[in-house]
Amino acid sequence: MPPAEALPTFRQFQYWYTKERQAELALRAREGDRRFELHHRAVLGDSTQMAYGPGSVYQIDATPADVYLVSSLDTTRIIGRPVLYFVVDVFSRMIVGFSATLEGPSWLGAMLALENTTCDKVAFCAEYDISISPDEWPSHHLPEKLLADRGELEGYNADNLVNALNITVANTPPYRADWKGIVERYFRLSNDRVTRWLPGAVRADSGRGDPDYRLDANLTLDEFRKILIWTVLTHNNHYRMAWYPVDKTMMRDQIEPYPTRLWQWGIENRVGHLRTMPQEVIRLNLLPQGVASIARDGIHFQGLRYTCEQAEKENWYINARERGRQKIDVAYDMRRADTLYLRLSDHRQIAPCHLVPKFNAYQGLDWYEAQEYIALGKQRSKAAATGQLQANAAYQSQVDNIVQQAQARQEQSFSKQSKLARLKGIRDNRRQERQLERGEDNWQLGDTPEPDAPENIESPDTEDVYIPEPKKIDLFRQVIPQHQEDNNDAN
Repeated sequence: MPPAEALPTFRQFQYWYTKERQAELALRAREGDRRFELHHRAVLGDSTQMAYGPGSVYQIDATPADVYLVSSLDTTRIIGRPVLYFVVDVFSRMIVGFSATLEGPSWLGAMLALENTTCDKVAFCAEYDISISPDEWPSHHLPEKLLADRGELEGYNADNLVNALNITVANTPPYRADWKGIVERYFRLSNDRVTRWLPGAVRADSGRGDPDYRLDANLTLDEFRKILIWTVLTHNNHYRMAWYPVDKTMMRDQIEPYPTRLWQWGIENRVGHLRTMPQEVIRLNLLPQGVASIARDGIHFQGLRYTCEQAEKENWYINARERGRQKIDVAYDMRRADTLYLRLSDHRQIAPCHLVPKFNAYQGLDWYEAQEYIALGKQRSKAAATGQLQANAAYQSQVDNIVQQAQARQEQSFSKQSKLARLKGIRDNRRQERQLERGEDNWQLGDTPEPDAPENIESPDTEDVYIPEPKKIDLFRQVIPQHQEDNNDAN
């Protein structure tokens, strides 16, 4: 080792280590590329550059709301935390749609949020007794591009948005929520502004022995939605974004960075991205899609059968019975199994179908309940297969035993008679056997049989008794049964 005075001090070593150290290489080696890109990368870009104007790009995401709710049927029952969806316009930062449901993060929640994005907001707010003007929430349009996070908007349902509604769907890489930081930030804003102050809100600092915050819940789902509407209206009209990156044209027009004002300015100066469609067409293409088959007994789809007026008028079922089954595209609402929608005329027209009477037991159920019941029925059938096989084997064994005994008995009898002798006298044999059955199988009602009439008892007034001649109808009554028996024996 060199002398101590020739060695650097710890502070000197730390200085040169820090000066020569490459932070990116060290952080990537220590935490990995994914964590580095999420927490340590340089932030030089701006999401606003992705959007040229209103409707150019929407961002959508979901999260469980940090508040517990109660049932609208019985407010003493706690129903847990709702799932909150936000849809945000990247250019103006306006919240263009939302949904709050009890469904987990799924296509159903995303479908409701996207439907709310395209609906008339004046009518929507009126459903919750909130009166607004069209300028306070002017968005009711389809976007040009939709940015999500590889969740609900990745699959066949999202493909339909591209094909039918002409929306480009983009998904961020895994674990990169920062790529849609606008909508992610709005969840925190809503939590800081509203949710954390509501009764039943989740307390992150709750410790052992503290009161259970879930017992404070007293808001229903509709009341929570009403609060969210007021939150969205306040944000869109009164949230001044001093940090918003305005450009020269905005500076020239002296645009204040409020979401609604940026939206209106963008419509006037940067048009071409906003589109509208009939609400029924949008809902049809937002519903989950599937393929059904037309058969002779109805339209088969996931174990259920449906029918519609158009199918009956155009003889779909008769044609299917003659030509075989045919496939047809359908849409269905997961909240209700009663109705199936046929997609006609290039997926822009619907024909509602209803359950056939045989499947009326599924009315009022949602698809999860219906599919669960059908799956349980298949499981029970599979579980009963072993018992059914055993019962069939026991039944066949008993039948074979009886037949073998009869065959053995007949083989001994056949050796004594010829074939002609056995075929002769079938009618007489049948009559004798019938008389034997009547004598053995007749019913004796009552506790004791009636006594037989005494024989050889002469009436003292026999000579004076008048006996009428038999009527002709009585003769017919005697002849007809005998005639019927002869016909039966002949048959």
